[in-house]
Amino acid sequence: MREPRRGGRVGIVGAGRLGSALAFRLARQAREVVLYDRDPAAARRAAAGGRVRWVRRPERLLASAGAILLCLPPAEIEPFLARHHDAVGGATPVCNLATSLSTAALRRSPGAAGLDLVALKPVGQFLAIRFGLPTLFVTEPRERRRLAALQELVAPLGVVVAGDEEAVGRLNRLATLQALSTCVTFLREGEALGFPAALLEAALHNVVAGTILDFPPEAGDGYAQELLAGLGRASAAGGGRR
Repeated sequence: MREPRRGGRVGIVGAGRLGSALAFRLARQAREVVLYDRDPAAARRAAAGGRVRWVRRPERLLASAGAILLCLPPAEIEPFLARHHDAVGGATPVCNLATSLSTAALRRSPGAAGLDLVALKPVGQFLAIRFGLPTLFVTEPRERRRLAALQELVAPLGVVVAGDEEAVGRLNRLATLQALSTCVTFLREGEALGFPAALLEAALHNVVAGTILDFPPEAGDGYAQELLAGLGRASAAGGGRR
């Protein structure tokens, strides 16, 4: 993998939630970011008010970027590579961020022939990335020799480790389901107790989200430690009843 120069150009294909969040964070760290989306209005919105430059045609981005981040829906990645294969430099790393699309399978597709495809799967959610929370990216074990280059690429965002890239999608889905379940349960129980909607929304965003970010709670957070100990006692008692 050709190591991108510090501050070198990063091309992002796809101005959806993930692509927009990545562009925003990278640009804030003085990276030169070029963004393309088949919907020019989406690309323009994602670039508005920031240091991101958007282009109407992908060829300029693909030919000039030091690294390319594919932030397209999984079903669109292989057709995109097939259409624009010749515009991508053979030594340019093309990073697959789609957590539900195996990079090994993508390599076997005709449109990917000869390209330097790299798995770079974020264990994270687009809003957390946009807010600047450190993100863990997973690449394949075969990329261990290129971890330094990958780390340089995502340095403003987080860290890269080698592991099972295909597990990331399953893990993200599990975490999303658990988070949604927590939100739904909290709102239902809060409504049943008669709390106003405005208070519930504030508590959900500031208390629930903040508590999750602080988990496991810091030693100085006696309140959370006490509640956590109570959960442990309740769990033990429930197990004893069974």
